[in-house]
Amino acid sequence: MLIYVVTSPMIRKRFFQCFLLNGLIFIGSIILLNSIIIPVFVFLLQCVGFSATSTEWAEFAVDKLYKAIWVLPLYIFSFVANSLWYQDIAQQAHFLFTQSRHEEEKSMTKLLQQMHKKQNKHIKSNLQRDSLLRQRQSPVHIQHKNGSHSLPDKYHHYHQTWNNNKLPRDRDRSSSLSSSPSNELATAATNKNSRSSTNLLHSIQSSINEEIYHTLFLVVFNIQILVCAKLGTLLSMIAWSLSYPTASMVLDYIGTLVAFFLFCWQHAFLSFEYKWMMDGKPLHSRMKYFEQRVPYFSGFGAPLTLLVLIAPQFISTGIYALTFPLFIIQAIESEPIYKASNNNAGEVTVFGYRWTLFASSSSRSSSSQELKKPLRIPVFATTQWLQYAVIW
Repeated sequence: MLIYVVTSPMIRKRFFQCFLLNGLIFIGSIILLNSIIIPVFVFLLQCVGFSATSTEWAEFAVDKLYKAIWVLPLYIFSFVANSLWYQDIAQQAHFLFTQSRHEEEKSMTKLLQQMHKKQNKHIKSNLQRDSLLRQRQSPVHIQHKNGSHSLPDKYHHYHQTWNNNKLPRDRDRSSSLSSSPSNELATAATNKNSRSSTNLLHSIQSSINEEIYHTLFLVVFNIQILVCAKLGTLLSMIAWSLSYPTASMVLDYIGTLVAFFLFCWQHAFLSFEYKWMMDGKPLHSRMKYFEQRVPYFSGFGAPLTLLVLIAPQFISTGIYALTFPLFIIQAIESEPIYKASNNNAGEVTVFGYRWTLFASSSSRSSSSQELKKPLRIPVFATTQWLQYAVIW
């Protein structure tokens, strides 16, 4: 992952800009507010003789005013700038990754060709040696030694016959080619131009529809994350008000766990989207690809989710913006795969995976404890239902 930062000047420049904007300026502004500005301001108010209540109100006002005047505009600017920088990083990393893969394929192909040439050369030498041995032992070779030339005469006869039949065939081919009318070529060119214009309009319309659908999908999914994150806290408060402390604690933990997995899926999906869009994969194929590999993507987005949830509010935003390019590059390099499975008897689904406990009579030869491909877990089903409800 870091090899791209070292070798590419573009990625190195964008990483430095992300670190400068998100690390030094944005996170540094929050630390400056909490560590220097507010403590100094409170100390000055206490020295002047303000009461504790007045000091708390003044501290609250300074905090909100600083965030409204400086932090919020900086957040909006960093959001736009980070989006452009992330796109540049993803494009450059994808180009370098594709180039390295092509170079590996070329070197592997060259190596295989060399091995194939050596093998063919060895086989050819063996065949020539065997043919020489057979010719020495054949009666034709003995006839040649005695002065018989029947085989070359036969060969010349067949060669002359082939040359005589070759010219009429070529003349027929040239006459058939010259007999094609020019208006058919013009009609074919016109049809080709009309088809190309129709395909261009269709591709533009499909791209616009795809972008609208994609934006609505992300909006609905973020709303779902927000509702699920707050729903556990709300149910916990209701259970606590009804004097059920155990149920309140359990509901709070369940809400936190659901929100954690939703955030993991969101971070993983956004990280891989740059790669999928550059590969030309449509949205329904992305969702299917994601739902078939939910355990992998849950683990992929877990480190970034932990960083965001542990840190305070605005500092977590800066940490996310600072570390997200690393996950983009890691997503470009990653190839989550699964093993294809057959619908055999004796399979049991546990945690989204198919395990073969015992093999049927038709599959006794295969391994009975082999891990099969993961099932498609519909994690985006609720999002799609809500999206269809919004559209209709």
